[in-house]
Amino acid sequence: MIPTLSNLRIGWRVTLAMLPLALGLVWVSAQSLQERHTVTRQTEDLIQLVGLAVKTSGAVHEMQRERGATALFLGSKGTKFGPELAEQRKVTDNALRIFEGAVKGIDAQRLDGDFAKAIGQAQDLAKQLASGRGAVDSQSGAAGSAIGAYTRTISQFIALIGRLGSFTDDGKTTNAIAAYFTFVVGKERAGQERAVAAGGFAAGKFEPAQYRRLVEVVAEQNLSFATFQNQASAAQAGLLRQAEDSQTAKDVLAMRQIAVGSLESGNLGSVSGEAWFQAATKRIDLMKEVEDKIAGDLSALTSQVHESSNQTFMTLAALLGLLLAVTLVVVIVMVRSITTPVGRLVGVMGRLAGGEVEIEIHGTKRQDEVGDMARATQVFKENALAKIRLESEQAETKRRSDAERRQAMLAMADNFESSVKVAVETVAVAVGDIRGISQNTAKRSEVSGSSSLMVGEAALSTSERVEAVSAATQEMTASVNEIAQQVQRSTQVAGQAVTTISSTDQQMRDLSEAAKQIGTVVQLITDIASQTNLLALNATIEAARAGEAGKGFAVVAGEVKNLANQTAKATEEIGRQVAQVQAATDEAVSQIDEVTRVIREIDAISTSIASAIQEQEAATREIARNIEEVANEANRVSDGVASVTQSSASACSGSVRVIWSTEKLAGTVQALQKEVMGFLDRVRA
Repeated sequence: MIPTLSNLRIGWRVTLAMLPLALGLVWVSAQSLQERHTVTRQTEDLIQLVGLAVKTSGAVHEMQRERGATALFLGSKGTKFGPELAEQRKVTDNALRIFEGAVKGIDAQRLDGDFAKAIGQAQDLAKQLASGRGAVDSQSGAAGSAIGAYTRTISQFIALIGRLGSFTDDGKTTNAIAAYFTFVVGKERAGQERAVAAGGFAAGKFEPAQYRRLVEVVAEQNLSFATFQNQASAAQAGLLRQAEDSQTAKDVLAMRQIAVGSLESGNLGSVSGEAWFQAATKRIDLMKEVEDKIAGDLSALTSQVHESSNQTFMTLAALLGLLLAVTLVVVIVMVRSITTPVGRLVGVMGRLAGGEVEIEIHGTKRQDEVGDMARATQVFKENALAKIRLESEQAETKRRSDAERRQAMLAMADNFESSVKVAVETVAVAVGDIRGISQNTAKRSEVSGSSSLMVGEAALSTSERVEAVSAATQEMTASVNEIAQQVQRSTQVAGQAVTTISSTDQQMRDLSEAAKQIGTVVQLITDIASQTNLLALNATIEAARAGEAGKGFAVVAGEVKNLANQTAKATEEIGRQVAQVQAATDEAVSQIDEVTRVIREIDAISTSIASAIQEQEAATREIARNIEEVANEANRVSDGVASVTQSSASACSGSVRVIWSTEKLAGTVQALQKEVMGFLDRVRA
């Protein structure tokens, strides 16, 4: 790797040094742009889906109207609201066609396969709804079945709105979708209330099942609107309060109280099915206005989020492009700031090497490495000038001293041979010994360094594994703590459930006792009716005996007898109902006892689990402490091995330098021997 880099020019080296940073910047930029592009695509899809939700809501609103009209029509046995129902069906069909057109305008398969399936189910239910209108017109089906078909279809349509939250990660948008969905659900409960109450008012009374359903949808409606108040903005919540404070809403509330109170009063006053339907429809229309405003706010919010996301994407793309361009310019400037002055210095040194010394050297005042090179080149220039002067002086001196030196050299050659030659040979032998010792030392240092590196790698691997075990142990400790908290909460919930079930059990027992008392009263009424019947029979016999004078009395006796028979039949029906209530109450008490037993078993199991979790938590903390100590010891071993490795490397490096030095010295000694022999030969020549 090093020889390859040494063959590259400086510009390419700098470029390679900056390349990882540039590639990393490109990668991060691509990731950021991809994320923003994904958000932009999500918001584009969400804008289409919000538009679909608005069309869905419109179809739901018209189907709710048709459901209420159908309930009124069926409740009056087909005598009322027939033309209005036919007209409403046309409006509903038009709203469904608008919905179908909106569905064709989106690619549901690309968005979500489940979403496309849900749309298909809603379309199928809408078709079934249209095919079932004939049964409503002919009064051939049960009213509850017909109303249920509408409710199922509307619920499937509303479910499409509820799925919008899965198409965005933006918290504000998700909350707005949740508020919109909650309001639509609350409005649907209001529509169900309209349909259920319309049937009851039209029939002049509420059947038990019908009454229970009315109470349920009112409670669900209140819950939905209360939830909406917490999710919606202040302005949206104010719109709902304004609608609920209107006179129309107050009229509906008054009629609702009459319907709820009919269980005790036994009558519905002067409220007719048409009056209820019209008042409830006006209230729901007010809610539709609020719903449209919420949908408009949601559409504006999604458009705003899309515009912001798209703007962010474009800004980020521009900034990243600018950053890449600036980085490229900086790299080019840096490379040229190095290569240009270095290239000039290379040219100057080449001219100096060619013997051209009268040249100017630039950059000697710079404070970087290039300045150091320029000043070093200046020294080379000055040394070259000094060398020229010395060579001239040496030539003159040589000419003057050649004769004297000749004589001295002859005498010195003899002395030099007798003393220097022996010393040079001794040095050569010593150099050979030093080289052998240095080679052995280098081999041992290399072996020691290799072993130290292997031990260091093993110690490092052990340290990393211990740290991984420590991290896993910490995660396990956190999981055990979380489980302990969950078990404690489960124990508390089980205790609360036992208390609630106990209270419910007592209430059911009280209800059973009250039913028994009602049965006693019913039996008393039956006895009285029987005696009244006997008295009426006796009165009829006496009237027959009286002849013409007793005819009027006989008529009265007959009426009394009929009333007695009706009373007997009514009390017999009440007795059967009371018996059913008693049986259901006894069954409920038995089921509550069984639920209480199961909850108590759950409570005991939760207590056992909590104890085991506490023991596990203590054991986990001990494991974490031991792992931490092992990790510390492994780190110290790794540090020691690294120190040994460094020392071995230093020893090996020193041995190598000694070998190189001895080899150079051996070469020098050999050259010296040759020079000595040559010198003696030249001197003696």
